[in-house]
Amino acid sequence: MDIVTQLLRIIFNSLQTGSIYALAALGIVLIFRTSRTTNFAQGSIGTLNAYVAAMAMASLGWNIWAVALLSIITAFFTGVIIDKFILRPVAKVSPISKQIITLGLIMVIVGIIPFIFGVETYRLPRFIAAGRYDILGATLRLNTIFTVGLSLALMGFIFWFIQYTKWGLAIRVTASDEATSRLMGVPTKTVTTMSWAVAAILGTLAALIVAPQANAAPSTSMSTSMSAMRPRPTSTAMYRSRSRTCMKSTSSSRPIPSFSKSIPTCLAPTGTLKCTKATSTI
Repeated sequence: MDIVTQLLRIIFNSLQTGSIYALAALGIVLIFRTSRTTNFAQGSIGTLNAYVAAMAMASLGWNIWAVALLSIITAFFTGVIIDKFILRPVAKVSPISKQIITLGLIMVIVGIIPFIFGVETYRLPRFIAAGRYDILGATLRLNTIFTVGLSLALMGFIFWFIQYTKWGLAIRVTASDEATSRLMGVPTKTVTTMSWAVAAILGTLAALIVAPQANAAPSTSMSTSMSAMRPRPTSTAMYRSRSRTCMKSTSSSRPIPSFSKSIPTCLAPTGTLKCTKATSTI
């Protein structure tokens, strides 16, 4: 095998694998910033909804696009239910206790999957089954291009949403200081719930991409979730170096939108920094 061909194969496989990890990690970071907890059950939540897609395909005969849409809808409600009925009642416990709860969620989900869907192994097809390009002897599938493009598009959209929309501002201030944000009228509970719902959707998409390679099994997305949470030396050092969270105004006397009619709008003068203490930041 030619060295260039082998190198290209590694690059193509790494692009697809990295895209899967990016989707899973994005959901984990989103939950951590708004709920102050590490969601160890991210992979299990994705696997549960991948089973919904696989069961719908096997019993109803739907194509991969239809069952993917169905699993995204069920993932949304899964995230809402977990936040509202499991984590919100214990919102005042320590972060470590919340992490233990998410570990318990893994056991619950892995336990109910065989109870609901049986012990059979399901297989999901790729989103784009046919089509490939041969580049210097290495094969680049259209499904790989789709996976990378989907990941980049979702990351770009979420970045735009968080930076340039009113609800994105709500996410940022909630991540900075939840108590102060609540006093300013920000609906922090809704922000947290939506973060869990979006994270569940991202985990489900990662599971649907992994499933054609590993089949739909209770451990389908477990290794993906663990790899997505693996710390990197550079990012860890950066996290430790930041002890304060600062918000700087982007324009002269630009008003920060108020999320409550009873709370007045706050003004941030040009060039000033408004800093709040934070116990942990990313």
